[in-house]
Amino acid sequence: AINALVVEYGKKDGLTVRLKGGDVAFFSQAIFEIRALNENNIPFEIVPGVTSASGASASMRTPLTVREISRGVRILTYHDGEHFTSVEWRNMADTTDTLVFYMSSKALPELVHNLRQYAYHDKTIAIIEQATTPQERVLLSSIFQFDNELADTIIIQPALVIIGEVMKLYEGQSQAKEKAVSFFKEH
Repeated sequence: AINALVVEYGKKDGLTVRLKGGDVAFFSQAIFEIRALNENNIPFEIVPGVTSASGASASMRTPLTVREISRGVRILTYHDGEHFTSVEWRNMADTTDTLVFYMSSKALPELVHNLRQYAYHDKTIAIIEQATTPQERVLLSSIFQFDNELADTIIIQPALVIIGEVMKLYEGQSQAKEKAVSFFKEH
């Protein structure tokens, strides 16, 4: 339906904007819209957005990479019906990279279980609901404590899951705001 609308409005005179939240390069259906526009000889431009991984980490005031903690980021998705091999699970469980899972909160218990099977050490999990909005909520746990702390939590969508040691640096919005106010009062 979106492809048909993009083509319909794209054939009309003037400028048509197809606005999408986030960045079209990550877990979107943009390739189908691109093909539909190309097949109909409709010129277009893609203006990149900010992907929710960057938006959420900035909103949390917690970087996705920190020298000597996490030197890389993996952008992934995991939901019903998807499969990673045991080698892939082991690799994700042992990496120092920050793992960012899109569209995965509904399968989070299974995701955590699979990581826990291969983990040699605990990893911090942050679930960020409605990132960058006034309704943003951050839930923290670890893969070893998840069942006791968050397994029964109702997660509001959209939600992003970030797993890695950098999430230990998250201090919470109220603490971060208090520090910022204190800093500006002193200076």
